[in-house]
Amino acid sequence: MIRRQTKFTIFQPTVHFSGSAKHLIIYRLDELLCTTCFPLKIKKGVPIIPTKPTTSDKTLYFNFVYKKDKKKWRLKQIPVVFYTTSERDYWHSLIDTTLRRVKNRPKNIIIFINPFGGKGKAQKIFKDNVEAFFWLTPGLRYKVMLTERANHARDFIVEMPPEQWTALDGL
Repeated sequence: MIRRQTKFTIFQPTVHFSGSAKHLIIYRLDELLCTTCFPLKIKKGVPIIPTKPTTSDKTLYFNFVYKKDKKKWRLKQIPVVFYTTSERDYWHSLIDTTLRRVKNRPKNIIIFINPFGGKGKAQKIFKDNVEAFFWLTPGLRYKVMLTERANHARDFIVEMPPEQWTALDGL
């Protein structure tokens, strides 16, 4: 089976002593988490959810995810400046719509958190290191459930109505 991957190119103009040149960056569409019209603060590769985002004039920020190691995902932000705000908004809308239509991206997920897991820091770990990625993903709806007892997650799944299973992409 041949897997088709959509790629896009960002040209970053740079001027060298020998004349004009362009720096070529190629990313796969599945590495693009989202685009934003405001810069994200990134702390140790993890985005900080802004309380009051300040929109920039003509800049669109491409936010890519990459795997730092086996367990850690990180965010890289690339600003792209457009000639007009309307041009930026057009591309933002187009890319956002495209990302929402990608078939292998989850749309609805349930996250189970054991509040006693991770030495009692599971909720904090989720809030500080994971939730911002979910918040940024276009079209993703997620529900966080704190387990209250042993086998609570299993019992919840067993008792879930069939129509909820069809609307669910991941646990």
